[in-house]
Amino acid sequence: MQGRSVVVFQVNGCPTVPGEYVGVMGNCPQLGEWHERRALRLEYIDATTWQGSFACASCHDQAVTYKYAIFREPTGTGIPRRENRTTRRRSIPESGTAQWRDIWEE
Repeated sequence: MQGRSVVVFQVNGCPTVPGEYVGVMGNCPQLGEWHERRALRLEYIDATTWQGSFACASCHDQAVTYKYAIFREPTGTGIPRRENRTTRRRSIPESGTAQWRDIWEE
């Protein structure tokens, strides 16, 4: 029997202004499979910190590649501003919670 995994994303140092939000996109369905409009929208924590999560019952040991981007409100129209770095890569644990804390790279 497979356990349930939860992945928590936290990114610090995001240079957002009012009317913008941070999303994370990546190679799995929960992160939109690299489609900008389906990115996981993160929640505002404070001036430079954003956080969000997803749960998965059958994706343990899956390698996830992802990148953060800044979108404009209200619908994420326009071209998002992506981090200026290669994609990040991590593995989802078999069960429990994985906390992936990152720093925005301009």
